[in-house]
Parts: sequence; structure tokens; C-alpha cells
Amino acid sequence: MKHRFLLGLAAATAAGTLAFGQQVVIKKFATPTSPTPTSGKPPAGEFKPDANTSPDPKSLDVPAEVAKTAADLLKQLGSPDYRERHTASKALVALGRLAVPVLLEGLSSDNPEVVERAEALLPKAQQLDMKARVACFLADAEGKYEHTLPGWGKFRETAGNSKASRELFADALKNKMTHQMLLAAEGNPEDAATILSNYVSRLQGYYNRWGGSYEQPVSAKTADLVIALFLEAQYSDKEVVISMPGWGWGGGQYLTVASSLYSSSDFSNALRQSPSGKFAEPIRKVVQRWMDNRETTQGLNQAWSFAQQMYGAKQALKYGVKVLAGETSPNTYYMKQTVLQQLGNNNNKEFVADVAKHCFDDNYPVWSMHNGGNPNHDIQMKDYALAVLVQMTDQNPKDYGFDSTISNAGGPKSKNWNYNTFYFKDERSDKERGFDPNNPNAGRVIRRGGAVVVEDKKKDEEKKKDEEKKDDKAKKPSADDKRKAAFKKWADWAAVNIVDGKVKEQPKADEVKKDEPKKPGDKPADKPTDEVKKEAAAEAAAKAAAAADAAKKEAVKKEKEEEAKKAEKKEEPKKEEPKKEEPKK
Repeated sequence: MKHRFLLGLAAATAAGTLAFGQQVVIKKFATPTSPTPTSGKPPAGEFKPDANTSPDPKSLDVPAEVAKTAADLLKQLGSPDYRERHTASKALVALGRLAVPVLLEGLSSDNPEVVERAEALLPKAQQLDMKARVACFLADAEGKYEHTLPGWGKFRETAGNSKASRELFADALKNKMTHQMLLAAEGNPEDAATILSNYVSRLQGYYNRWGGSYEQPVSAKTADLVIALFLEAQYSDKEVVISMPGWGWGGGQYLTVASSLYSSSDFSNALRQSPSGKFAEPIRKVVQRWMDNRETTQGLNQAWSFAQQMYGAKQALKYGVKVLAGETSPNTYYMKQTVLQQLGNNNNKEFVADVAKHCFDDNYPVWSMHNGGNPNHDIQMKDYALAVLVQMTDQNPKDYGFDSTISNAGGPKSKNWNYNTFYFKDERSDKERGFDPNNPNAGRVIRRGGAVVVEDKKKDEEKKKDEEKKDDKAKKPSADDKRKAAFKKWADWAAVNIVDGKVKEQPKADEVKKDEPKKPGDKPADKPTDEVKKEAAAEAAAKAAAAADAAKKEAVKKEKEEEAKKAEKKEEPKKEEPKKEEPKK
């Protein structure tokens, strides 16, 4: 098994394809620690990167004469003379990374001595070869050449071929566990799940209930976290399920590398609406790939959280709507409530059709109304979704038969997005509901951990028959009757007002059409406050101007009349007064 793995690694290094990664032996891979050279100088054949390092991977090819020498030394490893075998081993060590091809050949030798010595010498040579390839990779600053580093092809597809992406990838190759992750990215989901579970358990710490010990969390570099998230992003969270070994509490918890991202300031800076940092671009691309590959409700909720940080609440709603498509459970129903509330707060009509599609069949109880000890009036997920959509489309939930815990909720100026505000009240009598005052739990719907439990389901068959015989017109509507009528009303409305998944523009109730003539006796329509103020001010100004003009005209008129009277007095001759006749004596 071990031989098969080493041969596979060589094939991957030479051809850039890691088909061997599909073997389970990836789990056992670990790069051995390099022995310290006895002299202060690096061993012969070690690649020392400097300013003159060639960016072309072909510069790392083994020269023909060196390959011939190494092949001869490999044969000497099987010599019956111990001194000759020892000398050949020292010579191969001196060749360093240039001995990798022949040592890989030695693994398949028929001579056990050759196989054993090749196994012992190969890890050091491979480590030196990896150093040389990474140095060559970094020297290729413009990304002109094809490099055969494990996992680079897939990482480049996700994070891009920028200088920052290349530096991040090269830094990750120095870690044994991230090296495993890059190999697993070319393999199968089982290997990825095993490696990621081990990594997350080390990051977060876990309690080993069998051994009774607590493993302290370990810190991780940015490059390690990026590669771990990259590996997780290659698969759906339904394919790769991460579990922590020995986890003692809370079965079924959703675990992900994403939970540990904020231990790195590089991630915190990159996942902002105004990103910053050297590695911001590749980090955001890897996170975006991870977000797009989530399928479970918990994973979609985490993706939505990232999207809100990266793009803002309104732009992130497309990820939030995906949460509504997931399964509703005691661990996820509150996530859907939050999404519906955000949709209402943003009044985003773009997703009206999607909400109806994902929620109108969801009977999960999200709240129970207790009225005077009577059976509960349960608010189902679809009830809450309908109340949100009705208000988003400028309609009133009360027109759909909803009752409300707040008297004025639901109007155009009093929209309410709380999940426990609107409900369908059961108008039937206690007897019709099967409610027994002496047994308050009879027929009651009780919510326990998100599950629905109906107690005392058995009812007297005779009572059932008597109820069936009653005239339907005499019965008051039940909550289900109201619910059916409400969804029927919405279906009728949607058939007219939703076209190709989009809501048609609706005229506002407080707007008056300009070209519509007013009929005699019609009351004036209500207008917006600002418009009324403007009109009142204009009317007052016009009246004041008219009054001033009238006063001016009146003053001029009076002045002219007075002048005319004065002129008439001057022109009239004085009349002699008639003498009074003296009375006769």
C-alpha cells in the first residue's frame, strides 16, 4: 500500500494528474521531517532559490549523465557487500532531489534490500524536489508556465492565477496537513471528509468522551485555512460531512471550516464590502466557491451570512432565499424566519415567486397562540410567508382573513414583519374543536422541540357522526378553512399580478390619476403630506397676492373719486340765496 502511494506521488509530480488520490492511502500520507545536514552547507543537488531562479519547470529536469549515475548507484544498493551498499546510499543522498526518479524505480525492485533502502532515502529527496518546484513556481511571477504541483490546477480554477494566489498556494505547501488536503482535492469525498474532520477537530478542540481528555484548539495560518476551505468547497456539504471525533454533546451539529475563518485577520479584512489585505482577492474567490456549493439549510445559512458581509443585506438575499428551499427542522426553522423578516424589511419583490414556491407547502409550526386555555392557534411557516408576501405587495393581511395580535398591524403605514403577529383564528366552539374544559390538553397542538404532538386524538365516533350531519352554513370557520381561503385568494391575485416570476407594478392607493376626471360629489383623494403642504402654501400665497392687488386697486379707485369731487366743487358757480320775504304787518 505504501509503495503504491509513493509511485502515485511521483506520477502526479511528473504529469500533474493525481489519479492515485482516489486511493484511501492518502489518509496515511505524511511528509517526513528532514534530517539536519552534518555540515553547515546544504547537501549536493539541493536547489537554492535566488534571484536567478528559472521560472521554467523544465529547468528542473534531471540531466542524462546524472540519471545514468543514479541508475548505477541504485543497482549497488542490492550489492552483497555492505560497504558498497553504504557507499551507494551516501552517493544517492548527495544527489538530493535528482535521485527521486531512480529511487521511485527502486520501490518496485525484486531485491528487498533495494526496496528498503529506496524507501529510506526517498522522503528526503522528495522534500528537496518539492522545495525546488515551489521556488520555480514562485519565480514564475507572470504565470506563463505549467507547473505540476499537487492541487494547483484546481486551486487556480477557483482562486485565479494572480501573484497573491500563487504566494498563498506556495505557503500552504509547507504544511503536512495542507499538503494532504491538496492531494485529497484530486481524490474522492471520503478522503476529504476524513482529512477535514481531523483538521476541524484540531482547530476547534474537542472532548474525547472515550479517553476523557480535552484537546486544546490549535492556531492556523491564513494559507492553511484557505486550503482547508478550498478543499471543502470542492464538494457539496451533502457529499462531505465533517464530524469531530469523540464529540460528546449535541449530535447532528453542523461543522465546517468556515466556523474558524475569523481566527485570521486576513479573512476578516477580505470578507468586507470594502476588502483589504494582500490575499483579499483569492480569499474572496475561494469563499464564493464555497458559498455556491452549499446545499444543506445550515450551510446555506452560513453562506448567506458571508454574503451579507461581502455584498450587503440587499444583494445577499439571493443566498437567503436559498435557505428557504432547505428542509425545515428544529435546528433550521429560525433561519427561515430570519430570511423572511429580512425580505420584508428590504421590501424586495424580486423574490416573491421564490418565497411562494419554497414556503407554501411548509406546514412546520413556528409559533403557537394560547387563548384562554383553548386549543392553540398555530402559525405555520407558510402562514408567516403569506403574511410577509401580502404586505410586500402592498396588501393588507386582514383582507386575507388573518387575525392580528396588534390592532393596527398590516396597513400601508404599519407593516409588521414579526413571525408571531398574524395568524388564523379558529372561530369554532369548544365542542366543535373537540375541546374539553375538564381536560385542557384534549385536542391541543403542542410544540415540543419543533415537533407537532396531538394529544388525545381519539374522539367519540358518535360525536363525529353528529358533527358531520350538521349544516355547514351554521358552522363557524376553522383555522384551516381560513387558511385555505387565504391561499386561494393569493393564487387568484398572483395569476393576474405575477408575470414570469415578477410582480407587476401596482398603483398606490393614495395616488390620484391626473387624467381621470373627477365626478361631482366625489371626495378629494388623500394626498401625501408634502404635496398637501406645497399646495396649501401656494394657495395661501395666491390668496395673499390677490388680496394685495384688490386693496391696491381699491385705494387707487378711492383716490380718483376724491380728486373728481374736488374738481366738481371748483367748477360749480355760487348760487345767490333767495331773499326771505318779510312778513306783512
